[in-house]
Amino acid sequence: FLASTAPNLAPTANTTGRRRAWAEWITEKNSPQAALLARVTVNRIWQHYFGAGIVATPDNLGLSGAKPTHPELLEWLAAELVDSGWSVKAVHKKILASLAFQQSAAPHARGLERDPANQFLWRFPLRRLDAECIRDAMLAACGRLDAKSSGPYVPTSRSGAGEVLVDESKPGAFARSLFLQRRRTQVPTFLGTFDAPSIVFNCTRRADTTMPLQALSLLNSEMVVKRGADLAGRLASDCGSDAEAKLTRAFLLTTGRAPTAPEAAAARSFLDSQQKVYADKSDTASRAWADFCQSLFGLNAFLYLE
Repeated sequence: FLASTAPNLAPTANTTGRRRAWAEWITEKNSPQAALLARVTVNRIWQHYFGAGIVATPDNLGLSGAKPTHPELLEWLAAELVDSGWSVKAVHKKILASLAFQQSAAPHARGLERDPANQFLWRFPLRRLDAECIRDAMLAACGRLDAKSSGPYVPTSRSGAGEVLVDESKPGAFARSLFLQRRRTQVPTFLGTFDAPSIVFNCTRRADTTMPLQALSLLNSEMVVKRGADLAGRLASDCGSDAEAKLTRAFLLTTGRAPTAPEAAAARSFLDSQQKVYADKSDTASRAWADFCQSLFGLNAFLYLE
């Protein structure tokens, strides 16, 4: 098929033209293949934002797959994608501007009674950030996120302890996780712990697990410990020695809100106790603040999108 539809090119051309032929065939106007492509694409985008697609089986939109919960919505989004000239960005904007995306995740009795599984999206589905977003959010909170938007991948290597890590002395080490090197046998350990795909097989939907190893990673991972110290350094730079200002700033950077009264009281108690632990150290206060900042990365308010 591709050989027969590829354009006639000059012998010196450095392409066969087959990829373009494939793209033109699969997006041919009013064709069955274009209709299927549009539906599959918008279903994947919807799944990215809400945790589950309009069709719950993203790899099977056929008769043996799940039925769409909102068939009219699926058709409308597919039509919007085609009408926009196959602009994925336009679909993202449509979804992000919708009331479905902007609604609260807070439950209420009537909704829980009628639709406990939230199949019809009467509230925003509470869900954890994916692995890459957790790492990127840590880097953003402590002011280390690299603005890199193109270029080569960031190499990773396996440490003596068996962890796959990024060498932070290398250029681009603080780029978004999108740029980290991935191999089937060498997925960055922290990302793998939080359900990053292994790349061994085709992954149409990631696993969504909650297990002790994730909490242990947030407590002990070398990368997370360093981010706690980085955030403590940012607080000292932004707020000086004003402990209350640093406390409020820490919550704003990690959770997007000021701490509640119980949270602020617990934070003060933790900082006092940690300073006693490090009483024999010369940098008692900075160590305590680093530990406190690291603990914020384990809050549900940081890890979950509400």
